[in-house]
Amino acid sequence: MIRLLIILIACLGFAQAGHAGGGSQRNLPAQFKAEDIASFSKQVEKTLASKRAIVALVARNGRPPKNLPEGVRYTHVGFAVYSEIQLEDGNSQRGYAFHNLYQLPEQPDRSEIVVDFAMDFFAGASEMKAGILIPTPALQKRLYEAIVNNGYHEFHNPRYSAISNPFDTRYQNCTEFVMNVTQSAIHQTSSLAEIKANLQQSFDPFVLPYSKTLLNLASMGSQDISMKDHGYPVVTTTFTSIADYLKKHKLVSEVIELSNLTAVPIKIGRNFGRSSNEVELLDVR
Repeated sequence: MIRLLIILIACLGFAQAGHAGGGSQRNLPAQFKAEDIASFSKQVEKTLASKRAIVALVARNGRPPKNLPEGVRYTHVGFAVYSEIQLEDGNSQRGYAFHNLYQLPEQPDRSEIVVDFAMDFFAGASEMKAGILIPTPALQKRLYEAIVNNGYHEFHNPRYSAISNPFDTRYQNCTEFVMNVTQSAIHQTSSLAEIKANLQQSFDPFVLPYSKTLLNLASMGSQDISMKDHGYPVVTTTFTSIADYLKKHKLVSEVIELSNLTAVPIKIGRNFGRSSNEVELLDVR
């Protein structure tokens, strides 16, 4: 039975198996040479700067691609914010600070908000690949105000589940956190109930391609998977589902994938999932 549970958890891709760590943890074991991570991180920052991004959504993959569910490109998403960065020598320089919800390695069912930098963000990545979503300038402005004023902390729920349900408030993962903050900026609301109501009406989540029985078995062997917030089908938030949503409502300037130091457009299409009705969003111009 234990061996079966380990196999099921590994198949989920999102979750912690043994001591390997989940895909949304900080300080994962490095899979690449430090100079390669530094070079790629710098290329991500240069790409953001070339797009004149003040705030962008950036994703990386912390699990082997072969272990991810079909349709999932990344395991971790955070906000990259153009900032004045204080250096250890007392000087400062401008660059991108990464604002993340990270799963705690010693408590995989809990999370914290951490601000780090591109090198830290990609340090434990399983591949030198990044998803970059550039919101419209108006939405960037709203996100910037929410983040620099620390208002986004109120949307952090430290009860972590790798496959948290975006329509429920009991658990949260990094992508649901990013989506809640983005919804708050779009609708200019601090009401979590209003955010969830808007998502229920207009957001197409990622549908996990596993039976609920299988997922229930997997949750028995992993601290960072809970099924308490799920019905059926089992749904969660991904970088692609966020990109689909923002594109549908014309709130995206560009979505690209940076891989092997080459930026290419990502083809964003409708996720398979529950049907939804269009809703009118507030004008963010």
